Amino acid sequence: MSRLDEVTGEESAAAAELEYEPPASPNGLEQPQHARRARVGMEPEPEVVDQREVAPVVRLVVAHVRIVAPGTVPTVTEDRARGAPRLIETAHLVLREWRDEDLEPMARIDRDPTVTRYLRNPPATPFTRRETEELVTRIRAHWEEHRFGLYAVVEKETEEFIGFIGLAIPAFLPQILPAVEVGWRLDPAFWGRGLATEGARACLPVAFVDLRLHDVVSIGHAENAASIRVMEKLGMRHDRDAVHPAQGWPLRIFRLSRTEWQAGAGGLRG
Repeated sequence: MSRLDEVTGEESAAAAELEYEPPASPNGLEQPQHARRARVGMEPEPEVVDQREVAPVVRLVVAHVRIVAPGTVPTVTEDRARGAPRLIETAHLVLREWRDEDLEPMARIDRDPTVTRYLRNPPATPFTRRETEELVTRIRAHWEEHRFGLYAVVEKETEEFIGFIGLAIPAFLPQILPAVEVGWRLDPAFWGRGLATEGARACLPVAFVDLRLHDVVSIGHAENAASIRVMEKLGMRHDRDAVHPAQGWPLRIFRLSRTEWQAGAGGLRG
């Protein structure tokens, strides 16, 4: 896929290309925020949500989300117009804003051929440090422009930076836009523990409650069975197949609607 696409292994999936330029308005002026939100699947106007439908276990706020244990369900945030929270905690992970010191461990992850197996052409070609620097710059710019994005991820027990998980616009695949993708890229040393699923699941309330998205997608190399399994664990369903426009790889696109998430797709909400 693209530079921010799916990643190999059990803890891997498609993270989105971030180079997204919204079309200009007919008069050449910047379009209003509600129009920009609509293009990435957000609802332009707030909707009334019955708080009785969501168990009041954890409260989402703009500065902080805490998921205290698997199976807990966050309440509806009071201010859903500000974008995604900047910090999420799960049982084993902290999803936070990026720091300058994250660049070095991210570059190390990007050099690992097991990480780049389904990301590069030829397969397993490592990313250069310059490419990782550009990646992190795009991630930060995506946060600034869209008020959501890919989080830097820290494993709680070791306090070690282990990669990224979050939401981004998959601009590398125009045929599915407008869309927002949930994706991840983690250090192989932390694969096989369900951390990608845990972190991505914690991002679903952000997508459907804070951002009011109608649905989210995840995109993976058709041969990356482990990534596809993570998507299935999230309750996502196969939506369509496609071909990577630049690399020519076969892709599988999975989708989860807000209605399906509210109904408990994948066994858990949040």
